Order: sequence, then C-alpha cells, then structure tokens
Amino acid sequence: MIPSEFANRVVLVTGGGRNLGHAIASGFARGGASVAISVRENVAEGEAAVRQLAESGARQAMLTVGNVADPAVCASMVAEVTAKLGPIDILVNAVGIRPHKPFADISAEEWRLVFDTNCSSAFYLSQAALPSMVERGFGRIISLGGSGPGRAGKLHSHISVSKAALAMLMSEIALSYGPDGVTANTVVPGPMNTKRDHPPANWPPSREALAQRMAIPRLGEPSEIAATCTFLASEGAAYITGQQIKVNGGSEMW
Repeated sequence: MIPSEFANRVVLVTGGGRNLGHAIASGFARGGASVAISVRENVAEGEAAVRQLAESGARQAMLTVGNVADPAVCASMVAEVTAKLGPIDILVNAVGIRPHKPFADISAEEWRLVFDTNCSSAFYLSQAALPSMVERGFGRIISLGGSGPGRAGKLHSHISVSKAALAMLMSEIALSYGPDGVTANTVVPGPMNTKRDHPPANWPPSREALAQRMAIPRLGEPSEIAATCTFLASEGAAYITGQQIKVNGGSEMW
C-alpha cells in the first residue's frame, strides 16, 4: 500500500477503540485517510485511540460514541461523520460481542443483543452510508465475520448465527450495489493475538493450543487483518465482492 492511497477517502470503523478495530483504523490512518472510529461507551479509550490515529498519519481523526445496535444511533453516527469529515467511502463493521453460553440458557434479550450488535448494526450503518456511495460511484463495505461462518459451535449459537447472517448481508449488498461501484466483503479472522476482557470460562482448547494445529502454527496479528481490509478497500480490489476472505493461518481450508 502506498502511503497516500487513501488520502481522499473517509473511513468509519466501528469498534475502533481496541483490538482488531483499532488495528484496521490504524491501517487506514497510515494510508492517509480521514478516519472515524466508534465506541459504545468507553470514551477515554476512544479518545486515546484517536490520538494514536493522528500520530499514525490520518488526515483527520475523530471519535463517535453510541450503541450501534440502535438504528437511530447508526443514522446519527453516519450523519455526524459526514458533517465533520465528508461522505463515508469505506465502512468497516468491526464491532462484535462474543458472550459464550449454552443454547438453552440464552435469553431472548441476550439473543437480540448479540444479533443486533454483530449483524443488525452493519445493516443500519450500510443503509445510512450507501446513498452517498452510490451517488459518487465508489464504496467499500467490509465486515469482520466469525471463525467458521455457517458452522455451528457449542456455547456460541447466537454468535454463530449472527456472523453467518452478517456474511449473507454482505453478499446481498454486493449483489444489489455492484453496478454502482460498491463492493461488500467479509473478512474472517482465525485465532488472533488480541485481548479479551471476558475470556470464555471452561472453553478448551485455548487459542494458543488451536494455533499449534494450524498450517501456520501461531496466533494471527491484528495488523494482518488490517492489511486485508485495506487491500479490499483499495482500487486494486475493485473486482472482489461478495466474498468471505479467511485470514486464519490455515485453520480452515475449504
């Protein structure tokens, strides 16, 4: 990626205060983009991340705060970013929650929270951002999927369903808006070297143990997910849409 590739682009990354979201935002900042990140409520963390983005080379950097599971918040967020930085060219849906729980114990409220945060938020934000993308004939929508989308898994039924739906949402957007210069893809991380506030209890094997079984026997780095996202947002990836790109060290090969 050349340093100024995204100099005229405006990027919104949800969940950009930490981990993969922050790494992705930093990748676009290094490319010279104007970058907005969202956090749900940790303003101090978000403000620190914005300062780091500015130091990384972002043309402009800003923080927007709100619960993206709320459609009104998503519409307001897109309007705020547009007013301060300009129309959004690249939307990265990196926010996600992963509460592990047996299927029978998942409440209706927990189901809605996980689905709305992991999937519905991407729908709300995409709907709000797409009109200006279509008007300008360019748009990139990228969402972070879950490991093994389309596959069931114990203790995370609601997560698996939300991520499978998210991948289909990207395919539907790709099909509907390809003629307008908009692409939509899903990036599926494998076991990553990230911090978890609430690691799943009694959930063997660990990410490290999983990594040792893979073709590349290590945890992935957030920068490797960022590199994939910046490529998909580039002009060189204009013919890639509706795809699930697995960045997983060979943990899955189908």
